[in-house]
Amino acid sequence: MVWFLRGLNKLLLWYIGFLVLYGSLTRTIQGHNKWYLEELVPKRVAESLSSVTLVVAHPDDEVMFFSPTLAQFNEYLPLNVPVNVVCMTSGDADGLGHIRRQELVKSLEVLFHGREFSSHVLDFEDGMEVSWDSGKVSEELARYIKDSNPLLVSFDEFGVSGHVNHISCAKAVQDMPHKHKLFLRSDQPIYVKYSAFVTGLFKLLMNKYKQDYERPRFFMSTLPQYFLSVSAMSMGHASQMVWFRVGWWLFSRFCFINELVGSLN
Repeated sequence: MVWFLRGLNKLLLWYIGFLVLYGSLTRTIQGHNKWYLEELVPKRVAESLSSVTLVVAHPDDEVMFFSPTLAQFNEYLPLNVPVNVVCMTSGDADGLGHIRRQELVKSLEVLFHGREFSSHVLDFEDGMEVSWDSGKVSEELARYIKDSNPLLVSFDEFGVSGHVNHISCAKAVQDMPHKHKLFLRSDQPIYVKYSAFVTGLFKLLMNKYKQDYERPRFFMSTLPQYFLSVSAMSMGHASQMVWFRVGWWLFSRFCFINELVGSLN
């Protein structure tokens, strides 16, 4: 037991040290995010967007997986571009669907203070083994995505951890006729997925101090943006703040870093 506590103490000290480094690089991270957004969403496209529409499977997906992306969109996209969140289920697997619908709105209020947003919660069945018909999902999405030039954002074909509901979202968005689509890349090795912000900091520092190091292509939340996301989770999705979520918010790369793939024609 003593060796475990000593090991835990060392891990905590290392984490705090990296956290201090993380906070000290806020301006570097901001500059990188602005560059990456301009690479990912060229100015001519950004100025023509009618919305950013995020398609997720469950209330809390928006903040647990996409908060680094949403933070940069909120920071750098024109304020007249609204954010729409279409959530395919109410997350009712544990009978809390009526609560989780309200929690989604609370979370978005924290994330998008000062920007217009909307949320739509659909009634597909929630479940780790429930696969949806992608055609039906696309039909339902078409009812809620009626603006002329949206940017669609969703999971990739791996669904972060192979979650079939996430994968169904990806397939449905891929089938949509809209030309601007981005997907959250999630095919990284497991040790990268749980490296928090550490690998991202390493790549940014290498790019800063080594001229021939390729510039990384990802969004990374600044430390204040990360704390805002934690607030959106804890204040918005209170019913989901069980003990293992703490580990997720400390170590999951998706809480700090998002890599996006797709096309914006």
